[in-house]
Amino acid sequence: MKNSLDRIKSGGGPLVCIERRNAAQWLGVGGTNFGNGIYTKFFSDYERACDVQDYLGVIPLNTGFAVVLGDMPLETRVSYGVGDIPFIVRIFYSDQGVDVVEKLNDLKVLDEIDSVESVNVEIREGEIVIFDSAYPFSEVGDAYLSLDFQPGKYIVVSKLFEPDERSSLLIHEFRRYQT
Repeated sequence: MKNSLDRIKSGGGPLVCIERRNAAQWLGVGGTNFGNGIYTKFFSDYERACDVQDYLGVIPLNTGFAVVLGDMPLETRVSYGVGDIPFIVRIFYSDQGVDVVEKLNDLKVLDEIDSVESVNVEIREGEIVIFDSAYPFSEVGDAYLSLDFQPGKYIVVSKLFEPDERSSLLIHEFRRYQT
């Protein structure tokens, strides 16, 4: 079931991206199912997400993974690029009311920007949900974003983008790759 949100922001911690079929494993501040809760130094999935020190991190679930959108809580949006592959737009700052996603209409400009980091993921089903890592997915209601993918292997590349002096964005671009 899709939601109607076009943006999301956490209450202070990181956001997580999880395949919908695995999202119920995420327990937020309420605990962790990972390793049956005994093979981890953390007491909760939220603590595991907060341990990510970069813009992106991948942490394991019992089945699948969570991509952590780390660093700081930023307003986050989703847009679709070439071939209907989504990318995540996180906003450091911009003028109120400005549609920063419109500033990405010329996606070729992203090709000219050096990446600051990347992670590899394998998406086995088509829907990824993004939500506040503090909450179990079972309690987020409609407070999530949804991304549609073709199953396959992707590299997620992070890029810093300042389209003008009044906007600063962090872009997470998904790229399909073959092994």
